[in-house]
Amino acid sequence: MTLWIDDREPLGQNMAGGGDREDIRKYLKKLEVPFDVDRHDVADYFFWDSNQEPVLVTRKAGDLLTSVFDGHLQDEIERCINFIKSFGGEGKLFWLLEGVWSHASFDGGIGYFKRSGTEWYRRVQDSGADPYLLPGLQVSAQTAGLHFVSTGDLYDTALMLKQIYIRGMNNWPTKLITRLPRPKLKWGGDSRIARLMAIWPSLNETTATNLLLRYATIWDVLEAVRSDPKEFSKENKGIGAKGVLNIQEV
Repeated sequence: MTLWIDDREPLGQNMAGGGDREDIRKYLKKLEVPFDVDRHDVADYFFWDSNQEPVLVTRKAGDLLTSVFDGHLQDEIERCINFIKSFGGEGKLFWLLEGVWSHASFDGGIGYFKRSGTEWYRRVQDSGADPYLLPGLQVSAQTAGLHFVSTGDLYDTALMLKQIYIRGMNNWPTKLITRLPRPKLKWGGDSRIARLMAIWPSLNETTATNLLLRYATIWDVLEAVRSDPKEFSKENKGIGAKGVLNIQEV
């Protein structure tokens, strides 16, 4: 069996945003993982396990925030889940987060740190991002049945891919005594809800859903808050003055 790599992954080409010209193939060769390269519509890495079930790995690094805010992450996960469902719903989807993401300060914001040699340098910072964004995404991923894994850099990613591949080829052995029930993959049908929650600190899913049902688009929701904050908090249950203040401070 072969591990398939999407040709937009780090393969020595100039990466978007002026990133390093890294090549994961040299690491996989060193680790003796059989692979091939092709263009994929779903996931960044893909193979069939020993049960002939699909195993998909979607990788996010410094592009995480952009992919959340423009809806790409939600759409990508939706495509992956639908692909697995097309094979009877049996399969695994891993979300691999590469690099170190952490709150920028105690006042808010998120920073992304990338390794260079033995040092770590901040490459991305969004001072207005909700620090609950990443923890919330991780919990949502696990709840939806995704397997969340994290790595430090591209070589760590290759190590993780080897472990996923080897275990998949050997019927997923584990040293845990008892397995938990196998999670069923699922994902909400409206990606706007996740995007609105990512933008608006401490906004829960029920309130976000109700706001989008009433105002139709994220832009209309934000415009309604901006035009008359007091009236907005009165007309929409679950918001209140604190909720309005949360979005005004973003």
